[in-house]
Amino acid sequence: MQELQEGTRKGYVRKGRLRADKQWRSKRTPADAAKCVRRAEKHFSDEIVKVAATIGIDPAIVSGYLAIETCGAPEGHEKTLFMIKNFRSKYVNRKTRKALGHARPAEEDPRRPAWEAKHKEVLAQTLRKHPWMSESMAYFGRWPGTSKVFKKAAALSEFYAYECVSYGNFQIHGWGYKLAGFKSPKEMGEALMKGEPGVEPWRVNVRTFVRYMTNKHRGGKKSILVLAAKQLDWWALGRFYN
Repeated sequence: MQELQEGTRKGYVRKGRLRADKQWRSKRTPADAAKCVRRAEKHFSDEIVKVAATIGIDPAIVSGYLAIETCGAPEGHEKTLFMIKNFRSKYVNRKTRKALGHARPAEEDPRRPAWEAKHKEVLAQTLRKHPWMSESMAYFGRWPGTSKVFKKAAALSEFYAYECVSYGNFQIHGWGYKLAGFKSPKEMGEALMKGEPGVEPWRVNVRTFVRYMTNKHRGGKKSILVLAAKQLDWWALGRFYN
């Protein structure tokens, strides 16, 4: 499952993700990964079986996601990861789009050079004004609102800020909120972190994982993630999960 997140095929290698995530992950050995799987199965054995049966996949796939994302920790629903580089990209693209009145043109479009030049200019201005955006990731505690960096981002664009956070036991990204069954990234974040009326946070995390897995399609009627899980296609599980 470690290879699942890092990428195992040419053209999609997420370099250094495990090394960069120092707070919750380290560069694990197979023995470390196995320990995380055992931990997940110790704390979530019943839920793993139920989720696997609901989706129709091997329980080991569910255990693997819990292991790779939060090492099977019982407090995994408290984990959030704010991806500054994704926020920066969305924020700068939006400012460039507003300045020029159109989105990024295709490569063969004659307007493309002007768009790239303006984008470069806006990026430089943004980094001078908001130097914290030069980072890649930020970590914070039980809720994104406790992070000074997150608060700065939310002041610029609350939607993008919540969209660029991965939440909870399964670390589902905010930009997948529709697939997860929510109306907005913020609603999703609050549900996964705080729970819902009468429902504990970790139970909301489990339910959200089921919805996300079954709703993610790629041009077909069947979920690409469910199909990949049934075929034990590790590369596709990593490529299309987030």
